[in-house]
Amino acid sequence: MSGRCLYCGGRTEEDYCSQVCEQMYYAYLVRVEAFGIPYLIGLIAALALLVLPVFVGHFLQLSGMALLLLGTVLAIMPFAPSFVIRGTGARRSERFLRISGCVLAAIGVCIIFGQMMV
Repeated sequence: MSGRCLYCGGRTEEDYCSQVCEQMYYAYLVRVEAFGIPYLIGLIAALALLVLPVFVGHFLQLSGMALLLLGTVLAIMPFAPSFVIRGTGARRSERFLRISGCVLAAIGVCIIFGQMMV
């Protein structure tokens, strides 16, 4: 199989470019399995906070809280789908999700504090 290493994303003929990458990928899978349920609960709660303003109002505060929660979940538990891991590797997808999560959390904080100033 000609493709990319499942952990680091480097080019290789097999699934892993080294024994270390194989061990690190299995450690990543153990983390995904251990924190899968809290990850899904966090995502569902953030999405619920995005839908809630339609029914109760307070759009900006709840949207800011949703972005803050979503960013925190992604920064703490950066679990990418398998098709992303096959394309870029687990390490690169983790890094991307952590950075994206921090940006989302920062935007959420700006929205919350910006709304408090008004």
